[in-house]
Amino acid sequence: MSDLERDRLRDERRLLLASLEDAASEHAAGELDEASMVELIERDQARLAEVERALADFDVEPEDAASTPVRPTDDTDHLAGGHRRWGLLVVGALAIIVALVVILVARGGTGSTASPAQISALLAQGDTLAQRGKVAEALAVYSRVLALDPLQPEALSQSGFLTFEAGLSTASPQLTRRGEAQVREAAALAPKDFAPRLYLGVIELLGNADPKAALKEFAAFKALHPPAKWVRRAQPYIDKATAAEHPTTTVPG
Repeated sequence: MSDLERDRLRDERRLLLASLEDAASEHAAGELDEASMVELIERDQARLAEVERALADFDVEPEDAASTPVRPTDDTDHLAGGHRRWGLLVVGALAIIVALVVILVARGGTGSTASPAQISALLAQGDTLAQRGKVAEALAVYSRVLALDPLQPEALSQSGFLTFEAGLSTASPQLTRRGEAQVREAAALAPKDFAPRLYLGVIELLGNADPKAALKEFAAFKALHPPAKWVRRAQPYIDKATAAEHPTTTVPG
């Protein structure tokens, strides 16, 4: 593949992603009926799949993946006690768009009720799907929880962080902002839950490039006495924020 053809495909990929996101947003705002949204999404998804295959056939990674930071390994490679992969998830474009539609629809949920046992089962299902890398499916489950209970802190926290990661991996400010807002809402609703504080620290560090704010969130996280394994997984990011905020500080390697 020539550089010109590669760039053309990448440009088309960006345009298709923007078109899909616009369709979902317009539907959520009442500017596009459901049938029209489905038609647009099916059309653009089909072409997007062709573009992704063309890039893959020539052994060319999508542009977004090329700029994704390297994730830590071994014991620091997962979030949420093994339920989440640390760092940026390399999320497929189709999965992100499906997830975006689900989130937008779910925020106008039905308000129907569910038992605590049903909510717990859905949350466990979402965690399992996320652990297996099925991000769109996990977000769909968390969105079902939010449709039943829009203020469920764990669903807000996990859905928000996955959405934030998806936004970073596709350079989508709309997704990163939505994800951050959900995590902040979860932290406000459950101030004694350490997970949202950990996620906010990562958001401040990787999303907002604000190591000072990240360290504040990490301090709040540690003040809630999380299990040692959570601290171990957070430590590389605490070290990174410390090094960025205090360049002369020696951080254990």
